[in-house]
Amino acid sequence: MQFMKILEAVNVHKYFPLDIFGRKKIRAVDDVSVYVTPSETLAIVGESGSGKTTLGRILSGLIKPDKGKILYKGYGFNGFHGKVQMVFQNPDSSLDPSWQIYDIVSEATNNKSLESVAEALETVGLNPAYVTKYPYELSGGEKQRVAIARAIATEPEVIILDEPVSALDASIRAQILNLLLDLQEKKGYTYVLIDHDLGRVWHISDRVVVMYAGKVVEEGKTEEVFQNPKHPYTMMLLSASTSSIPKPKIHVDIQGELPSLIDPPSGCRFRTRCPFAQEKCKTEEPQLYSTSSEHKVACHLFEKF
Repeated sequence: MQFMKILEAVNVHKYFPLDIFGRKKIRAVDDVSVYVTPSETLAIVGESGSGKTTLGRILSGLIKPDKGKILYKGYGFNGFHGKVQMVFQNPDSSLDPSWQIYDIVSEATNNKSLESVAEALETVGLNPAYVTKYPYELSGGEKQRVAIARAIATEPEVIILDEPVSALDASIRAQILNLLLDLQEKKGYTYVLIDHDLGRVWHISDRVVVMYAGKVVEEGKTEEVFQNPKHPYTMMLLSASTSSIPKPKIHVDIQGELPSLIDPPSGCRFRTRCPFAQEKCKTEEPQLYSTSSEHKVACHLFEKF
């Protein structure tokens, strides 16, 4: 029996023009395909500028791809969809400071009763009396709980989590992560987690997609990718992490910077930073090769690793 893809991006592209004539464009997401299955947590990782946040916004329907398509349960998905919601990194910028908590949580739902909003607040561990408060009256952790309450108020099936705890104090991060895991266990939510912290990804995700310069360079089950990385960029990220995660057999130091997404390198986009690059890497773009049933890597040299 074939597994079900609840949300899927198929060959999506997103370019952002730098001038009114569109002569120069930032190739933020460039021919990317990813999917997530029901009740799993898919993590998307990479450096700033890798395209992971843009991909998350495409998956949520907040922005439309220039090419390619988004499928929800196999059907075309365009624009806002109550079954796919998003929680943003910084609640200070995602919550309207002039709105009461009631208005924020009830905004996207058809059921605007006070009881339904109070229930959503209780579900995320907040006092229902908070319905009359404003965001400035809440702590950072409480604001993010409100953002989560807003997301679950529409009874979604998929929630895109864009760095959901990165803007919070370290003492609060574990509380919010535990809340998200508890909600997933009780409600069966599917998560797409966008994060730079590989420790969090290691502990809470089922599968991981590694992005570099707008491309997917490696994907698979988190345990397999972390313990047996096949792409030098993945090795570099794992080598640089200070979290308690598996370290790669081949240590790759950070060198160079992310290339221009206006005019990316020919061939493999990572070749300008890769210590193993060969002539073929300059001239031929690697496709995603399957190293196992659920592990893929875009590297000409993966068999050597």
